[in-house]
Amino acid sequence: MSIEHDKAVLREALDNFFVTRPLGEDHEPIPVARIALTCTLYFKNAHLPEVQHNVCECVRDFVSLIGEETKFCITADTSRCTLAKKRKLRIMDESMLHKIQEKGNKQLVEFLVASHDSMDEFNTMPPKFSLMTKLQIGMDDDTEDTIPLDKKVSYFSAVFAPSFFLLDKQPLTFTDLVLKWCNALRPLSGAAGWGVSQPSEEWRFLYAESLCAQELIQYPGLDKPLRPLLRDDSQPFEKHIASINWLTILCDELVERVGGVESLRSLGKEYPLARYDGGYIIQAGPKPELGNREYGEIPQYYGKVHDLLRPLYPPLEGLDDLVVSVYDFDPHTLELNEHSKEEAKRRRHDFLKTWLNRYSPDVETPPLFRDAGPREDDDEDYDEDEDEE
Repeated sequence: MSIEHDKAVLREALDNFFVTRPLGEDHEPIPVARIALTCTLYFKNAHLPEVQHNVCECVRDFVSLIGEETKFCITADTSRCTLAKKRKLRIMDESMLHKIQEKGNKQLVEFLVASHDSMDEFNTMPPKFSLMTKLQIGMDDDTEDTIPLDKKVSYFSAVFAPSFFLLDKQPLTFTDLVLKWCNALRPLSGAAGWGVSQPSEEWRFLYAESLCAQELIQYPGLDKPLRPLLRDDSQPFEKHIASINWLTILCDELVERVGGVESLRSLGKEYPLARYDGGYIIQAGPKPELGNREYGEIPQYYGKVHDLLRPLYPPLEGLDDLVVSVYDFDPHTLELNEHSKEEAKRRRHDFLKTWLNRYSPDVETPPLFRDAGPREDDDEDYDEDEDEE
């Protein structure tokens, strides 16, 4: 066998590592996530022209890098789904954002570009490549919108097929690209490394969001980037972090809250620091790790960063949105299993405490997620119904 053949086989394995669940009437395995390299950044001041220019530059970076994989977009101004094979994609740019602001009818601008080759892929498959950004560019007229515009937190999240950086030579390494984007966006916080890509279509995403829980528990180094759906979903990350990963991004203010840069340096030589305009990137070890709790493989480099940054996580009651994927959902109803409110709260808090110790090898994560296969009593229930008829 040739080296090229071996490389093709490896590429297929890397880029098509799906998390599947037996769903639907026939219980066929359906992809709910794809393992990928991800980068998620939270930043402010998206209403300013210079920040909008930098966001658009990062978007152009992404489109240029993935080249022919740029096959689909949801436009920023009209929210229209477009396939490249049918018409030219309208990639978000500065003039588009300027016109949206002039009209004043959109306070939150959303843009997606991805590798979906068809609407069916968009509706059902986690993409190999995607970039989603949500920009807070205006104030709502309603009285509930009380957050000043310069305090509103925007979101930028990119997904790459693993082989893109692990097998192929690119103009920039993954770490160099993350640093470039950090210098451009000056993020408050962020994380980059192994993560999951989930379906782009919003309803399918909501359906699939909680169904990769078993893998998130089993592989501690696997992150599920938070995808904000409502206007203020990103707001907690003005003062807190969402998670840590191989690369963890902290603004200067957050660094000071954990003891300053000297505290980061105290992690040791295995944790290189990269300075960006406004903060630091902590690299946990020489390469991204998944770990495997089943075999006692815990990413120890990650654990040390996690322990140092514990004060930066939201309060326990504020962690719900961060770890929604590891709750005890019944996949037949997509509802929490029936408990009293007090019992449900206790279970959530118990799990959240455990979640905050997920990099400790002696901690057993509670098996809160029910198997997504058919219930054992499904056939019996069906037979009893038949008999009653």
